[in-house]
Amino acid sequence: MKKLLSLLLTLCMLLPFAVPAAAIAQTADFAYETADGEVTITGYHGNGTNVVIPSEIGGCPVTKIGQCAFSCRDAIVKIVLPDSIRHLEMNCFEGCTGLKSIDLPQGLLSIDMDAFLDCSALTSIRIPASVSFIAQGAFRYTSGLTEITVDESNPYYYSSGNCLVETETQLLIAGCKNSVIPDGVVTIGEFAFAGCSSLESIAFPDTLKTIGFSAFHTCTSLQDLVFPEGLVTIEPGAFGCCSSLKDVVFPQGLHLLDNAFYLCDSLVSAYIPSSVQWVGENLFDGNYNMRAIYCDLPYRPYGWSENWLAGCDAAVYWRGEFESIYPVTNLALGKEYTISQQYRQGGAETNWGWDDQAPIAYPDEGGTLTDGAVWPAEDSFYDPAWAGFSARCPEYGELGYAYMTLDLGEITAFDRVILHGYLDSTAGIGLPHHLAFFVSDDGNEYTQAGTMDLNPGEYSNDPLPITFESPMNGRYLQIRYQMENWAFFSELEVYNAGIEFAPETPSLLGDVNCDGAVNSLDVTRLMQYFADYDYASGTSPVEISAHADCNGDGTVDGRDVSRLLRYLANRDPVTGESSVTLG
Repeated sequence: MKKLLSLLLTLCMLLPFAVPAAAIAQTADFAYETADGEVTITGYHGNGTNVVIPSEIGGCPVTKIGQCAFSCRDAIVKIVLPDSIRHLEMNCFEGCTGLKSIDLPQGLLSIDMDAFLDCSALTSIRIPASVSFIAQGAFRYTSGLTEITVDESNPYYYSSGNCLVETETQLLIAGCKNSVIPDGVVTIGEFAFAGCSSLESIAFPDTLKTIGFSAFHTCTSLQDLVFPEGLVTIEPGAFGCCSSLKDVVFPQGLHLLDNAFYLCDSLVSAYIPSSVQWVGENLFDGNYNMRAIYCDLPYRPYGWSENWLAGCDAAVYWRGEFESIYPVTNLALGKEYTISQQYRQGGAETNWGWDDQAPIAYPDEGGTLTDGAVWPAEDSFYDPAWAGFSARCPEYGELGYAYMTLDLGEITAFDRVILHGYLDSTAGIGLPHHLAFFVSDDGNEYTQAGTMDLNPGEYSNDPLPITFESPMNGRYLQIRYQMENWAFFSELEVYNAGIEFAPETPSLLGDVNCDGAVNSLDVTRLMQYFADYDYASGTSPVEISAHADCNGDGTVDGRDVSRLLRYLANRDPVTGESSVTLG
């Protein structure tokens, strides 16, 4: 008996040292641990869709939702948090894709990174007055968010335009598809809009300096970007996987670019100003449809990575290699066209051949001429959409010709055309012998504007750039091909020309080049003006009209470029009216 009592006494003496500081336990629905008299929920084992978290367990207050506590519980629709909760730890509600409702309690102090990662059904979030810390990325990929509000008495954060902003630093922590970024925001934080797949456009305030890491990652509907002149830095992945972006114009004043635009499948061209002195690796990695990058610099600066263009086959045009700064809008995109010959693909039981019906309207669907996508030659020797041309007509004597007619939508000045095609002499697919270019205002009367003779024996799959000595003007561009056999072309690019300054006073606000119309040529003229601007003397060799003050503030600066771009982007092509005003 004495031995037994001695053993029990020894165990009792050792017991306090055997129990850990945090006691791990489990109720019917929750796993939790207790430390310093407070409970952290570490897991959920119930099957309910509406989950009510208790305010205390075992007489101790529940103060934390622990890391990954509710991870991937996609059946949960609603969670009720008690007022005792002070901290939401990393990934605590990650992957709760069915979660539609959660009220953050008064008394909550912090929300860690990825706390609501992939909570795609969550439509609104309200930050209470007590919250003093919210990590960047706390709400990333919450694609269903439409409303973000902050209690007005919160001293650390505020909400405006459905944006969550840190008051002291003016850092935008989170946005949503309904966001309007408020004036004063300096930085768009990491993952702030990541996963907002319904976001089609966003306006940036003039105060913006930095767009952070993956800020707009996978915003797959985002099409239009007009950057403010004060923007200095675009960090890695900022617009990665934004598959609807077509063209990008970076502003003068931008200094740093990292691999911010990878896997933007629709991006076809970009303009980089002379102010960009640092570029990281793989800026446009994976953008296989990108055709041209215009750099307003004579050569690659020392601060640009050797691999800045790795993963992208776009042609780079340095300053001096193009006479004017071409706007990065391919005029052919989305425009209707007809072809005189249509190539048809035959299967195993049918023959390949030509339909000699002219003209044939060809629909503009995915993978066609006017979507900016140049099909990879190594995948196939034909384009299933715009297949090619071949004809033998008496107009050209022994060799016939075929033609394609492009409707630009309005009378336009252009001086650069780039053709993309597949050439293979062994398969009888070669360069046309002769190209002839015709223009028309009405589609009936055509005037020849230029010709180009090619070596039919040359083997090359490089694009064919054609720059005209003087701009061609017209609504319709017709390209005639004279050839001996087959020629395949998969894509056509047409770029605006710079228009000579006319001294007469324009009658239209925004008519920067005095040609009587407000269009992308005026944007080009303003970009030229600022690209050559001498800040010491306050002058530029490029002339602009008195109506270049597009925002009506009495000065001509980068804000006028932004206003004019917004005006054009929001103009109704039918009525000609825009929801954005000039002046």
